[in-house]
Amino acid sequence: MRATGLTASLRNISIFVCGVMTLATLGAFLILQGIEAGGLLFVLSPALMALGLRSFGGDGWSDSAIAPNIRGNGGEYLRLILLFPVAYFLVGLLGQMSGVFKFGPDTAGKILAVAGAQAIPLFLFALAEEIGWRGYLYPKLNALGISAGRRDLIITLVWASWHIPYFALAQNFHGLPVWQFAGLFVLSIYVTTVIYGYVQERTRSIWPMVFSHTILGVLSAPFADAKLATVSQQPFLALRPEAIAVILIQLLFLLWLRGRQRKYKRS
Repeated sequence: MRATGLTASLRNISIFVCGVMTLATLGAFLILQGIEAGGLLFVLSPALMALGLRSFGGDGWSDSAIAPNIRGNGGEYLRLILLFPVAYFLVGLLGQMSGVFKFGPDTAGKILAVAGAQAIPLFLFALAEEIGWRGYLYPKLNALGISAGRRDLIITLVWASWHIPYFALAQNFHGLPVWQFAGLFVLSIYVTTVIYGYVQERTRSIWPMVFSHTILGVLSAPFADAKLATVSQQPFLALRPEAIAVILIQLLFLLWLRGRQRKYKRS
């Protein structure tokens, strides 16, 4: 019986990964054909595969982590929700003080307008992703007894690869060589995956990651427009998750979390 369950889990994980990649690629192809629904198919692909396998593939819902589990986990929620606002504030302050950032006219108003207009879509997009990455792939890999380190690597590879059709269409690497942007992007995804894995282990819920993911998108969206701000040190100081300064702040946050965990275990 155990072998049968293991085989089924491996099969469904493979179906999930292949299905997500196929839908994402199909979505990009539809966009190329001028069909705007392709973008929606791309964004929803992780949720569509997760919900399909849970509803019709025999996976069920017991490990979906859909319950918020806020009681007793308020600190975990708050810390993760504050991570990217604090990181972007520090990077923005340093960039402004050093003259690396040059903002256009009425930047504050334009940033608020872009962020406000995209907040709800970005929340729905983040929810669709987290239903797939943290709500399906994370618990299914855990159920196979895969170590946390290997689990985070697998999720990173799947999550990063899922973006390939998007970047193939957008061709926006912020002035960096493709290899440099790709390396920083994957590193950023990995560090975020490790942090999110730690928080999910504590909360047993996808919602802290949904909120954090949404906030990251809202903070980053305005600066996708080069007219709002120019940055002279793109790899280091930029208001994007793959900027080296943002990655370093995430690493410091992760070290702090692990230090707290060790202190908690000793007490």
